[in-house]
Amino acid sequence: MLPAIDIFKQKNNIDKLVIVADSGLLSYRNITKLQEKEYDFILRARIKNEKQKLYFLLSLIFL
Repeated sequence: MLPAIDIFKQKNNIDKLVIVADSGLLSYRNITKLQEKEYDFILRARIKNEKQKLYFLLSLIFL
């Protein structure tokens, strides 16, 4: 996914991009890649069903 975003950003001459995605992107690997590229992002998660996973991922984001 990130290569496509990088190409889109470069082709359209975009300086600042915010990625908005659903829970399909919610993984340690994807969040790490977004942070490495210094992208701002909003990820949707179902707190009711994903409580432990969400707490873990939020701890990674805000460290």
